[in-house]
Amino acid sequence: MTSIIIEPKDKDEFDFLQNLLKKMKIKGKTLSNDDMEDYAIAKKIENGMKSKTVSKELIIDILKK
Repeated sequence: MTSIIIEPKDKDEFDFLQNLLKKMKIKGKTLSNDDMEDYAIAKKIENGMKSKTVSKELIIDILKK
């Protein structure tokens, strides 16, 4: 199963989307900003594992974000 991540622009849009998912009986999960950052870092690591080498500068740049 695949997932979709939607980032609402404000609280009203967030509440609307949450209610819509509930009415459609679609399971949803709220992620914090920290969760989103962790996900992004994990994806970069996963993509990096596919390459043979990674430069030190790239690693430092990613960790600074």
